[in-house]
Amino acid sequence: NAGEILPDVAAQNMAQTIQELENDGGPILYEIRDPLLETPRTIARKYTCTANAIVEHNKEEYEDITLESTFKVGTMLLIPGKPIAEDLTEYVVERKSKETPRTLAKMFNCSVDQILQLNEHVEG
Repeated sequence: NAGEILPDVAAQNMAQTIQELENDGGPILYEIRDPLLETPRTIARKYTCTANAIVEHNKEEYEDITLESTFKVGTMLLIPGKPIAEDLTEYVVERKSKETPRTLAKMFNCSVDQILQLNEHVEG
């Protein structure tokens, strides 16, 4: 696969950077487990960041990374966000509620875009 990223070289170079970022509460480390399904786009859906942010945070180690890059099992990526709350699967907003996508995103520790993506099927 021409777009596949190799894990070993970059993982060694990232060790010090990762430790510094974790100490500062910065990006977290993500390990690729399913090379057929994990791209920056699919990974971003699980975190409070965009696919573009994942690409930008990993450009130094993986200069060919794109939104559609695939990776070998064990490849480590920096994710500049937090995991989306597990309980986002169902939350009912009353019709006259003052909750907005912004207040819901804050409540569930995710981005407004993620709230909107998860609710594409909802009208009104």
